[in-house]
Amino acid sequence: EFMFRYTHQLGHMVNPQTQYFPDRMFTLRYNALKEGKNHPAITIGLHDVSEALGATSATPWFLSTYLVASKTLYTNFVSISPSIGYAYDVFGSARPMIFDGVFAGFELTPNALPYITAVAEYDSSNFNVALKTTVLGHLHFAVGLLDMQALSGFFTYRFNLSNR
Repeated sequence: EFMFRYTHQLGHMVNPQTQYFPDRMFTLRYNALKEGKNHPAITIGLHDVSEALGATSATPWFLSTYLVASKTLYTNFVSISPSIGYAYDVFGSARPMIFDGVFAGFELTPNALPYITAVAEYDSSNFNVALKTTVLGHLHFAVGLLDMQALSGFFTYRFNLSNR
């Protein structure tokens, strides 16, 4: 999986005087082991590829490498997808990483409303909650609370480059 993300904090002026510029980053994730009946999926990831490779130092907010295990469990009423992982600095960055250490969470999707998912997570420093949905198969939206205080949200357009 390859992703580009542009993150802008509302209310922050973008200019040299404030020294604030929106964060831009590329992310790579590789599903090393697909989920099976008796074992979880295992994924290896790298957030902020250009910072990790030393190509930039302008957007250091989300640099991290991680390993995560996830498994979906099904009941008559909901599907529950717990995950647990560990984020670490394999590149020896001197900058503090926003994701560092153990993280965990779960997603809960009611069978009666398969297009709405509730999310709760611990991101290695804060507890967060959200609701997310998918529209027309490609548009993904979420709204949530970061650290149970700050309103946050996102929208994405996702597509597959191949049908495999």
